Amino acid sequence: MRFQLKLDDVGNYLIVDTWRGWTLAKATTLQMGARVCQNLNKKLGTKKYLKEFRQKYLTN
Repeated sequence: MRFQLKLDDVGNYLIVDTWRGWTLAKATTLQMGARVCQNLNKKLGTKKYLKEFRQKYLTN
């Protein structure tokens, strides 16, 4: 998954773009951060692109 949650030292959940290494947002609760990550990951691209992406990483 491209967007993931990381827990920082203060107790906030950071939403990180793992492809670029950018921190996009901060969430105070796990539920809010998980919802944002789910919605971002849904918008990665078309089904064809997702299928190619999965095949690429599953076969390595």
